[in-house]
Amino acid sequence: EPVPTGARVQVTIPTAFGVIGAVAQVVWAEPPDARPRGASYRHGLRFLSLNSSSELPLKLLLAGWR
Repeated sequence: EPVPTGARVQVTIPTAFGVIGAVAQVVWAEPPDARPRGASYRHGLRFLSLNSSSELPLKLLLAGWR
């Protein structure tokens, strides 16, 4: 579903190292008429806060651990 610019969303990203959870704000949203039929809506997010339990999974993911 499209989310309006300025809205705050809870983001949950499962990784091999654990779940990364954060609060983010939508900074841009692709106009609905710009997407092909059946395609996902695209949004740009600014991360505002990270759940404390997400720190280690995020560090491992960014470091490229496998």
